[in-house]
Formats: sequence, C-alpha cells, structure tokens
Amino acid sequence: MYASDTAKMQSKHFEFSDYLSMLRQRKWLVIFCLIGVVIPVAMVTQFMTPVYEAEASIIYKKPKEPIFDLGQPRYDNSALVNITEVLKSRKLAEEVVNSLPAEVIQEFGFSEHPLHDLSLEKLIARQLQKNLRVIPVRSSDILRIKIRTSSPIAAKIIANTYVERIIDWNLRTKREEIISVRDFVEMQLAVFQDKLSAAEDTLRVFKEKNPMISLSDRHAEILKRTTEAEVRYNEAQAELAAQRQRQRDAERKIRKLAPSHILAPSPLEADLRAKQQGLKKIIADYNEELQSIPEKELVLARLIRNRDVNEKIYSILLEKREEIRIVEASKIGDIQVVDAAQEPIHPIKPKKKRYLAFAFVLGMAIGVGLTFFLESLDTSLKSQEEIEDYINLRVLTLIPTINPTNRISGFMKRHYNNNNASYAKLTDLRRSSSTYEAYRAFQVNFALINTDNILRNILITSAGPGEGKTLTTFNLAKLYAQSGMKTLLIDCDLRCGKIHKILNGNREPGLTNVLMNEIALHHAIQRLGNEKLDVLSTGTLPPNPSELLSTQGMRDVLAEGKDNYELVILDSPPLIAVTDSIVLSALVDGVCLVIRSGKTSREVIRKAKQLLESSPSRIVGVILNDIDLKRVYGDRYYKNYYYYYLGNNDQRGKDGPV
Repeated sequence: MYASDTAKMQSKHFEFSDYLSMLRQRKWLVIFCLIGVVIPVAMVTQFMTPVYEAEASIIYKKPKEPIFDLGQPRYDNSALVNITEVLKSRKLAEEVVNSLPAEVIQEFGFSEHPLHDLSLEKLIARQLQKNLRVIPVRSSDILRIKIRTSSPIAAKIIANTYVERIIDWNLRTKREEIISVRDFVEMQLAVFQDKLSAAEDTLRVFKEKNPMISLSDRHAEILKRTTEAEVRYNEAQAELAAQRQRQRDAERKIRKLAPSHILAPSPLEADLRAKQQGLKKIIADYNEELQSIPEKELVLARLIRNRDVNEKIYSILLEKREEIRIVEASKIGDIQVVDAAQEPIHPIKPKKKRYLAFAFVLGMAIGVGLTFFLESLDTSLKSQEEIEDYINLRVLTLIPTINPTNRISGFMKRHYNNNNASYAKLTDLRRSSSTYEAYRAFQVNFALINTDNILRNILITSAGPGEGKTLTTFNLAKLYAQSGMKTLLIDCDLRCGKIHKILNGNREPGLTNVLMNEIALHHAIQRLGNEKLDVLSTGTLPPNPSELLSTQGMRDVLAEGKDNYELVILDSPPLIAVTDSIVLSALVDGVCLVIRSGKTSREVIRKAKQLLESSPSRIVGVILNDIDLKRVYGDRYYKNYYYYYLGNNDQRGKDGPV
C-alpha cells in the first residue's frame, strides 16, 4: 500500500505556484547565494585594472606590373600573410618600442634595470607582442591592428606607431628591392651594349665583303618573327633572374623579422619557366625554316637577327632603367592608412555590467539549484494533501504556526526553548485567533466522526518527539471543558510528562501512584477550580512504564474515567521511541496522531502508522501541527485565511483572551 502511496506522491503534478512556494520558503538561501556571488564579483571587477583597446586599419594595394616587372617588387596572394607575420614579429615590436615616447614606456611599469636577462626594450617588445592582434578583413586587402593597454592614450600611440613602422618597413623593403633590380639592369645594359656593338661590327664587316647578298621577302619575314620570339625569350630570362633575386632578398628580410615564418614560393617563377620553354620551341621551329636558304643568306640572317635582338633588348633595358629611377625617386609604398587609431573612451575590460549580470544569473542559479536540491532531500510532510495522499489518513485540523504577535507564556519559553510547535496555551489566545479556530475545527470534525458518542477516551500521540503533542493535548482538553463537556486529561507519558508543568502543579500524586494502589483515583485527580477539566498527572516516574500501563489497573482507570467523565484524553510518549503508546492504543476507543508540518519524515510517519495498525486500535485521524500557511499554501491563501480570522479585530475580538 505504501509503495503505491509513494508512487502517487512522486507522480504528483507540480504547478508553477508550487515552485514559487519552494523559492519563497527558502528565500533567504537564494538571497544569501545571490549576495555571496554578486558582491565578490563586484569587488573583483572594481579593483581590476581597466584595459583599453585602440584600433588602426591599413590597406595593401597591389603594385601595377610593368612590362617585364623589373622595376617594382612583385607580390602574390601571400603578401597579406607576410605583412601580418611582420606585424607580429619581435623585430618590428622592438622598432615600435624604440619609437615610443618615454611617458608611454613608463605605462608598462617595468624598471629601468629589470632583473630578467632581457633588456627593458625586449621586455616591452614581448609585452607588445602579447597585446597585439592583427585581423584581416574578409574578402579585402585590409588589416586591422588592435593594441590593448591599461592607458587609452598609450593604446592610441602604440597602434599608430605600429602603422608608421609597417609603412616604413614596406618602403625600405621596396626601395632595397628596386636597388637590387636596378643594379641587375645596369649590369645587363653593359653586357648587351657590348653584344650590340659586336653584332653591329660583325654585320658591317659581312656586308662589306658580300655586298650582293640579301634576303628574300619570305626569309625576311621569317627572320623578323624569329627575332621577336628571341627578344621575348631574353625578356623572360631576364625577368626570371630578377624574380629569383627578389625572392632571395625577401626571404632574407623576412627571416630577420620573423625567423619562424617560411615565405611561400612565388607562382611567377613557374610561369616564367613555362613561358621560356614555349618560346624556345618557337625559336627552334623558325630556325628550322631558315635552314632551307643558301648558306651565305643564312649567315646574313643570323647576323641581322643577332643585331636586332641585342638592339631591342638594349632599348628595353634603357626604358626599364628610366622606370626604375622614377619608382626609386617616389616615396609611395604599397601600404596605406585607412583609419588612424583614436583614443578609446571606454575600456573593453572589465565588462562590469556583463560580469555583474553573469554573477546575478549564477547566484540565482546556485540559490534555485540548492533550493530544489534541499527540497528533494526534504522527506517531511507539510500539507494536508501530502498526508492524505501518503498515509491515507484524514486530517482533522490544521494548527497554524503561532503568530509572533500572540502572547506566549513564560513557561513555554523556559521549558521548550522556543523549539516546540504551537507554543501558546489556549488561555493565551483570543477567541478570534486562527489557532483557536483551528482547535475548534478539530472539535467539529471529531464530532462528525463520533456521531454515536462511542469514542469516549482518546489517545493523543506522535511519531517522534518535538511534534507539539503535549501542548496540543492540553489545549484540546481545555477546549472541550470550555464547551461544557466534563473532561479528564491523563498524562500517560511516564518517562517525561509535562502536563503538571503547564498547570504549574505537582507531579505527585498521579497515575503511577493509582496503578500501584498507593492512592485512589479520585484522590489523585487535580481539579482546576470551577472548570470542567480534571487532570491526572504522571505521578512518580516508574522504572517500567510499559509494564505498568499494560496492567489491569490501567484498564480500571480508563473504565472509571469513562463512567465519571464525558471525554477522557490521554497524552502518551512518541510511538517510535517506546512501546508505551502501542500498549495504550489497545485500551482506548481511538488514537489521534499529531504530525508537525515540515519536521517529521515520511518514513517515520509510515512506520508510526504501521505500529498503530499492528495493534487493535482505531486511528481517528491526524492533527497537522505548526503548519506555516504562507509557506505551504502561498500568500493568497495565507492572506485570505488571516483576513477571515484576524482582519476585523474590533468586531470579532472583543471577548479577549479565553
């Protein structure tokens, strides 16, 4: 049966209000977690050094290619990659450090004589490399240079200095490459000038010796085409030599700045070699055609071709030399500024709002998570619905937690240390109070069960200690006596009885004295003035309470009580602790179980019910004690409940304390 009850509890559908109620019950835990996360994060972010980021952008413009590409450096698609690596290099970082003003150097916080093996310049350069970010813009030739420092002015100056140094590096590299090509062209000019002079002299001497020899129109056309092909072949050969020289120079410079970077091979060299092979085949075909002419005409054709080739190459080299001089005189590089760095207004770190928002979410998540975790560990029963679902017993009344505005007797403060349920005696409560009405609700519900008036003696017990059983028993007896019913209250807790303390009376004589035939019942009963409530305290505490309660004398006491009183109420020890209540449950007409809301675990309650069911007893119902209506049922129920009972004290509370 209990397995099915447990399954029913586990399958209970939770609404959104139920989760809100859980959070409301443990609101201080959530608030503590929230404060415990937000305040440390706020303090850390407050003392964090702000970080500013300045950004500059540059663009790489590909140079226009001349006819032979001899006067300018040639870049392929890896040019942006090379520039990016140069920007990240240690060498350029050191150049930037050397160009920075002294006030910016001081922002890094290094001493002039650092303890490390590195110099101050190298330390700052290494720091710059860590704080530098070079980001290429997709589908463009633009690079974004970002620098992060603790000073906005320093970030701006460093970013702009990086731009100046990379432009200067580009101009230096370009000028050095042009000088290298210029030297190559000058050397080739001297070579081809000598070749042209020799070719002209040889042709002149041949014509002087053979004035009658000339070429036909067809052979002259073939010679012209052969000459043009050979000129292009020599141009390609010169361009290939220049490209190889540029590649060697570029590798040497890149290796100085970025030793780990490997320069990608240029596809131009492969193109030039393919071009040379094609022109070589064309020249071979033309030479084969020229082999068909007479020998002297063939010699003349070769001499003319040699002169024309050298003459054209010499003319081209003269033009290229002039182009190189123009490019060398210019100070325009391939890298230009798109946007100079500006002084940043706001730091990028710490992002206080984001950190605080994250801390708030984290704190709430921890608090809510702990709330649900603790709720999952809490196996106590809190509400009427949970009790009826789990142990299938009727709840006769809900006794709410005593409101702090109610008067609490000094006795309960002293003897219960404010750790027991429902501290106030019925005499301390107004008739208009919710607690008083809860006891009256028990009276009404009990009357509906006891329509034939067969339940004349009732045992009030609980599963464990601290449930508020004794005070509840006393208040119920007091209520029935006030309603005009002659009532006897017997303290059967022969181990730790407290009824006499509530009355400020004596423990002896009492029940044990009657059971041991030391005194008659009517002499041991304490009468409370003119009230219809009589009390039988515990008497002398015996060494064997269970055996004493199971004697015939106890049956005689209950029988005599039933004869002389309309209702007999017994207060007994907890069920789980001792067997006294099990013994008594077989002697009474009914048993009422007191459960403290949110304290007693389900397993303990289940075991208590099993113990009662194992004896020939009738379980009348449950009194749910110390229930926090606001926590269990929410604000709306709580406000409605208290408004009904306490909302108009002027009209409903004139009768004062009971």
